[in-house]
Amino acid sequence: MLRNRIGPAARELNDYGQDLLKEIKERQDHLRALRNVDATLLILNQLLALLGEYQRLFQFLEQKRYFESLQCVQRLKQSHLPNLRKVFPIIGTIDESLDKLSGCIHRWGLFNLQEWLADVREKHLALGFCALF
Repeated sequence: MLRNRIGPAARELNDYGQDLLKEIKERQDHLRALRNVDATLLILNQLLALLGEYQRLFQFLEQKRYFESLQCVQRLKQSHLPNLRKVFPIIGTIDESLDKLSGCIHRWGLFNLQEWLADVREKHLALGFCALF
């Protein structure tokens, strides 16, 4: 009589355990998916910040505001690119191009300064003489 009751109870417990294992696996999969979504959102936010800084950089370049442009390049290199370097291998290439862009910004700034000094020299000889030396 006791044997007759133990068999069905054992099957019932086994089925209940199997159901619990399935539910645990589903929850683990759900948590894993949520972590993936969180990581993806974090990367997208970092990319948006990077693109916003690039937009500011090119706005400053169009306005010939070279000092602010160089500051944008520094911010890109120090804060935005290191966060994304682990995720995207192309960041190394972007970093190299920023070095070249920084050199170009220096040259453009010096060229515009030389043009401005030449303009001052032409218009005001006394002032131009002081600006020259």
